[in-house]
Amino acid sequence: VGGALMYCWALADPLAATEVVEAVPFIGPALRADAAALAAAHGGIAMMLGSFTGLPYKVFAVQAPATGMGLATFLLWTVPGRGARFLCSALIAAALARLLRGRIAAPWMRAAWLCVWVSIYTGYWTQMTD
Repeated sequence: VGGALMYCWALADPLAATEVVEAVPFIGPALRADAAALAAAHGGIAMMLGSFTGLPYKVFAVQAPATGMGLATFLLWTVPGRGARFLCSALIAAALARLLRGRIAAPWMRAAWLCVWVSIYTGYWTQMTD
């Protein structure tokens, strides 16, 4: 739903939509340029590639109308674009949980889960500021 709203907003007022997205911390013209280059080279699959390279989905959403991508096409690419990373994360998490279940108590499992996600996002945001 959010992607469709961003797309429609960018269709109606691309400058305002882009300015708001670029006001989000760690998102700026450089990321927009990277996403535009990826989209120009790969079309809709760029959203899927972007999810593994740190390019935020919202950047693709506000750029899609300018590339000539229709809303239906954008939404069709959204499913694998957003889902691939989440599916990989869920499969890895499930495998680790199955491996550790019974070896550590549930509260420690939750603490480990929290530490892993904090570490991943800390690494991501640290890398984005370099």
